[in-house]
Amino acid sequence: MYQQSAATAERRTNKRYRALDNAFAILHSDVIIVTSLIDISENGLSFECMPEIDEIPPKGCRLDVFLNDDDLYDFYLQNVPFETTSEIEITNGSKTVLKMKRVGVKFGDLSPKQHSLLDYFLRSLTLHDG
Repeated sequence: MYQQSAATAERRTNKRYRALDNAFAILHSDVIIVTSLIDISENGLSFECMPEIDEIPPKGCRLDVFLNDDDLYDFYLQNVPFETTSEIEITNGSKTVLKMKRVGVKFGDLSPKQHSLLDYFLRSLTLHDG
């Protein structure tokens, strides 16, 4: 299991944008996992999942990014190569039985079409400060 440290945040070279509430990732493996996006950048993203999922899909698996919104827009970025860079348990201070973990991933080589879709997503479909 990966642990995030202060050095992890310092390695980031691109600004991360908070994801909209209706932004999700699908991880492709023997089992398909649908997760909520936390944030995203040009180089990677983070999502939350249940800690019972012991192993995020191994290297070579793909993920999709999509928005679930019938009213405004549809967005679907398919087959993104990635590698897991960090996993940390999310503690919210409450006594709820539902626990989550935050997983950070770095994108692999994207096609020109994937780059274009990702740029659009970052510009138009994320929460920007200010």
